[in-house]
Order: sequence, then structure tokens, then C-alpha cells
Amino acid sequence: MLWYLCKFFIFLFFSTQALASQFTSESCLQANFQTEVSHEGEFWGLLKSNLKVEKSDCLITIEYKRILKDKWKVDVCREPVHLKYRSKGRLQVFKRNDGCSGQTSEYCSSMKELLSNVQDFGLIFAEGERESLSTGHGMVYCSFLLLKKYLEEGEVLSKYDNSIRLFIEEDSTSTKNHNQPQSDFTGVQSSQPLGQEPEDSSPSF
Repeated sequence: MLWYLCKFFIFLFFSTQALASQFTSESCLQANFQTEVSHEGEFWGLLKSNLKVEKSDCLITIEYKRILKDKWKVDVCREPVHLKYRSKGRLQVFKRNDGCSGQTSEYCSSMKELLSNVQDFGLIFAEGERESLSTGHGMVYCSFLLLKKYLEEGEVLSKYDNSIRLFIEEDSTSTKNHNQPQSDFTGVQSSQPLGQEPEDSSPSF
């Protein structure tokens, strides 16, 4: 009996530690870090790829080097939604218009290349746990989530806004709580806000 009790407390301890180390949407946006991921690529490992990720407050800098060096700078707290891309000594600024569904704009092409490099050479090869900002994997993952939220969804973030949601689980919980009907003072479930007259459902002409 004592042995099972010890095993239970050990399991509880490590579970608590694991939960405590998982970063949140807010801590991801507030964090500052720098990490580098190297990968031995083609030609028997002679052609190495190197991905450097640096985050300073809202500014994320991604540098990818294989033969030539490509560099992206994205400020996820700045309007309008845009990205800065430097290659072969040339700086270009691409601004988001109406998303990238079915579009082949320079913004969409550069965004897709950036996210693809972060996935293929960062998330796949970075070491450590994904949920911790103290590991290379966690730093790359945090940056990837912020980039997707800003570049793909077009949402400008703020360090002073606690409602940021980077994870699907958070979005589901938020939607569930928002759609849950509220109780009035009589204890009857009602989805109609207090003090507001119900809308007339009769057809208007």
C-alpha cells in the first residue's frame, strides 16, 4: 500500500512540474529569446541548413541560410500587417491585403516560404520539449504560433492584451464559455442579455 502511495505522489509531482513548464499565450508573446537550429542536409551532409530565431518583445527575426541567406523581420504588434524580407542585399516590404486564399501575391509567397522554413528546419529538428520556452523547440514553436496568428489570420497582437489565444484548446474553451446561456435572477436559463428587449421575429417589409 505504501509503495502505491509513493508512486502516486511521484506521478503527481512530475505531472505538476510538466504543467508548470508549459508556456501560455501571454508568456509566449512577452518572452525574449534566441535559438539556432542546424541540420546536415544534402550531399552527404556537406550542404548544411541553418535556422536562427530571435525574438525581442514583439519583433521576431528569422534567418535561414543554406547557400544564400534569407532574412525575415515581423513585428506582430504593428499595423498594418506586413513582413520585411531581405535577400541578396535587397530589402522588400510586403503588406497583407485580404488574406491568401487562392492568391499568389508577393506577401503570400514570402509568408508561405517563411512558415515552411520554420516548420521544416525548425520544428522538425529543434531539440527539447515543445511546451517549454527554455528549449530550442519551445522557442521555435512559440515564434511559429505568433507568426501564424499575425501573418495568416491578420490579427495584430498587443503585450497589454490578456485575451490573446494562440492554442486551439483556448479558442474552444473561449467559444464554449461565450456561447453558454446565462441565468437571470429567477434561476431560469436565458440567452437574452438582461435589460434588452427580444428582437421582433416577424418579417419586415
